[in-house]
Amino acid sequence: MKSPKEDLYRTAAYIRLSKEDGDKEESDSVFNQKALLNRIIEESEDLFFAGDYIDDGYSGTNFDRPAFRRLERDIKRGKIDCVIVKDLSRLGRNYIEAGRYLEEFFPDYGIRFISVNDHIDSQKDPNTAEGLLVPFKNLLNDEYSKDVSRKVRSVLDAKRKNGEFIGSFAPYGYQKSLENKNHLVVEEKTAAVVREIFSLFLSGHTVLGITKLLNQRGEEPPSARRGKKGGSWHESTVRRILKNRLYLGDMVQGKRKVKSYKRKTLTEVGEENWIVVEGTHQPIIDREDFLSVQRLFQKERKAPDGQQTVSLFSGLLQCGDCKSSMHKKRVRQPYGEYVYYICGGFKRKTGCSKHSIREDKLYKAVLAAINHQIALAESLESVFSAADQAFLRKLEQQNLEREKGLLEKEIRKLSSLIDALYPDWKAGDITKEEYRRYKGDYEQKKNEAQSRLAQIEEEAKNTPENPFLETFRQTERLSALNRAVLDRLVEKIYVYEGGKIVIRFRFYRQRDELLKRLRGEDLEKKK
Repeated sequence: MKSPKEDLYRTAAYIRLSKEDGDKEESDSVFNQKALLNRIIEESEDLFFAGDYIDDGYSGTNFDRPAFRRLERDIKRGKIDCVIVKDLSRLGRNYIEAGRYLEEFFPDYGIRFISVNDHIDSQKDPNTAEGLLVPFKNLLNDEYSKDVSRKVRSVLDAKRKNGEFIGSFAPYGYQKSLENKNHLVVEEKTAAVVREIFSLFLSGHTVLGITKLLNQRGEEPPSARRGKKGGSWHESTVRRILKNRLYLGDMVQGKRKVKSYKRKTLTEVGEENWIVVEGTHQPIIDREDFLSVQRLFQKERKAPDGQQTVSLFSGLLQCGDCKSSMHKKRVRQPYGEYVYYICGGFKRKTGCSKHSIREDKLYKAVLAAINHQIALAESLESVFSAADQAFLRKLEQQNLEREKGLLEKEIRKLSSLIDALYPDWKAGDITKEEYRRYKGDYEQKKNEAQSRLAQIEEEAKNTPENPFLETFRQTERLSALNRAVLDRLVEKIYVYEGGKIVIRFRFYRQRDELLKRLRGEDLEKKK
């Protein structure tokens, strides 16, 4: 190596290689670039080697690369006089940014720039760096990068639509197959944790309660699979697992996308645009349990202070008159402690009455009503023929389609209302606080409608001969209530003044259709 002299240019060899280089990978390898540039520096009478700056595996679509940022800092500190690259594409493939460095940054700091294959040397022949050829080549490099990005995205989308897993790390509960890296197989150790999370949630545990339990037990979180040691479980992690259709055996991908080929920032994709392929791998969670969990997410699930499980009737009880949620209240008396439920509207002093009901009486009434429905399903099943049940299944599918249409209409309406809020705020028709409040309310309602729509689409694919019979006949007579059974069989419990309750069971329409059929009513004409 030459010794440094004052008249020599302290030269940085900048080297970059990424997957986007495709078939050129061998010729543009780090080793080959380094050997070429170091040889030219050594053979040049006016250049002195000041170091290699290597970005291996970084895209040329932006300049946020560690070695390039270090080179930039060294230039600003006066440690570098010259930058040499194999060709302009090694510097970068972003037409605008590459131009800024060549036309502004390097000249401002007095940096000599050399691109070997492009025959550019800003010191020996300034015209080579200032002519039209440089921006033209930068533009070609930019277009090349855009074309490569488009082709890569197309290939990945094709794999997603084919049900192939393309992530770097297998989702928690699974591992990549040794025979086919694009296929998922169950990893029993973590799959057991997934099953436990679903079971705990269905039994009444809150997301926070499950999170604390896993951390107290020292269960290794999903982040550890990506090399992050010493991490812990978070509520958001547990919630993502509980909402992930992947555990049904369905491949769900395309939830996020990059904003552009130049900016690798990820943005969320609407659920309606996710790429979903059913039955691509072994499920971990039963479909009915998964649907039960999604229904529970739509209900109010608040645990009492200091507890990690919700109340048995949480999210199910409503005032029969004002439709407010019922609130739990403990009353201590000389002869014992009792738990009551009272109307939330009464508690907020909105004008509704107390609608008080004791928990033990409510418990007995609901238990008896559920057992009655189970007995009814057993008796009806023996009465109806397969043809009758097939007919009722058709009616159920029609009902689901009708509800689906109403929900889609509601989602479009809410989207229009959300879009209209911003102009209203800017025009001064509503305040900023009103804009935020209305937007939050509309978005919440839209999310609820979209969630219910997803459930309907799922139910439509798996509609049994009669959902009422299918659900209630598979439930044995109960000796006690639990959260899982209540969710599977009950939609709402309305409490009226004087202790009267009305239970709206799931699939009550299908039950009523069966009873009408039993009475000989001509349902087909009515429909």
